[in-house]
Amino acid sequence: MKSINVVLIVMITLTLLAAPAGATMSYYSNQTSWEAATSNVFTIDFNDVAVPPSGFIDYSTTGVQLHDVTFTANPATEGGLQVGNLASGCYANAFGTGNYFLCGNTYDAKYFEAALPANVTAVAMNLLPSPYGNPVTLSFSSGDTQVIPALPNTTPVFAGFVFGQPISSVRFESTSFFIGVDNFSYSQIEETPEASTLLLAGAGLISLLLARRLRRLC
Repeated sequence: MKSINVVLIVMITLTLLAAPAGATMSYYSNQTSWEAATSNVFTIDFNDVAVPPSGFIDYSTTGVQLHDVTFTANPATEGGLQVGNLASGCYANAFGTGNYFLCGNTYDAKYFEAALPANVTAVAMNLLPSPYGNPVTLSFSSGDTQVIPALPNTTPVFAGFVFGQPISSVRFESTSFFIGVDNFSYSQIEETPEASTLLLAGAGLISLLLARRLRRLC
């Protein structure tokens, strides 16, 4: 009887471990609160892009990969995605004098997107909806969406998110022509065994326990 109880306990434990985490999303408008809820954070400030001293580089048709994040415009049309400090339509010094930033043109491109590396469970950024200060809609691969209210169009807005399971992308859309993005941050969790690995290990353990039980009966 003891062996049977052990088998049942092992099976229940493995089922709980293999169950996917919830897709709950938490939104933070305060950077300090978001940082307190995350760890292992990497920030892309766009300042290491080889941009002319006063200007921008257009990445609309090629996309740009920084660290492990790839930013692309959709459709990939000229003028849809730029990096610089004088990017067309985005205010030059809104993110601080001398800073470079990402500027997406949601008039030329329907939206632009950030493809994330594996196991990202939190993202954050400073947003500049310009030139009209319209709200920005962020859509995530988890199916969650969040509308970020716009402050006056020369004031960056912080937006941070924590998820119950890894996400693979963030999409930026707005009824405004341009969206500026700076200090794009993400947090990765350490890889955990996949459900199939856990189940295989559990099956092996159960087989050993049953074999031991049968030897005793014999």
